[in-house]
Amino acid sequence: MDGYVGNAFISSGQYLLTLYVWRARYWQAKIGLWPAIPPPKLQLGEGATHSISFYPLFLAGGGFFRGEFSMKTGSCLCGGVKYQISGEMRPIVACHCSQCRKTSGNFVAATRVAKVDLTFDSMTTLKWFKSSDEAERGFCGTCGSNLFWQRQTGENISVTAGTIDPPTGLHIAQHIFVGDKSDFYDLFDDVEKLDQW
Repeated sequence: MDGYVGNAFISSGQYLLTLYVWRARYWQAKIGLWPAIPPPKLQLGEGATHSISFYPLFLAGGGFFRGEFSMKTGSCLCGGVKYQISGEMRPIVACHCSQCRKTSGNFVAATRVAKVDLTFDSMTTLKWFKSSDEAERGFCGTCGSNLFWQRQTGENISVTAGTIDPPTGLHIAQHIFVGDKSDFYDLFDDVEKLDQW
């Protein structure tokens, strides 16, 4: 299977070699030796509008074929931001702080992933708002979907669980900043609840 990466025509063998090189860079990025880079994608035919990427196989190795690896996808409401998660997702933490209430209209339920495990198929409408001295929030500038939260420095990023396409396989494991929650709802589940964090 031949195709194009960018404007360059390559054979399937060259593409696989490119993926092996990228995989090495991927794991080096996870330990801080290189900055994270997106995986190469193979466009099928000149001027093709669809692309195919085999990088989940190379991230997971044999686990992909044993069913131990699952790529997760997600998006904003309008589709201006589309993403893929290729690594482990933390159980959901529900945050009831005043900032999360103001940005979502309710509390925010989010998982957390390594930044190098988050790649974008589209990010044309992605905007960032610095909500504190330490953190910023990512949202769609067109439809307003609340998507991400991240510290200014750090290797992880929080992804709002409702924007991940189901089945997510996730569950709420903790409530934080319960002392700041609004008064129009109560929490009756049995998971851990913290007044702060």
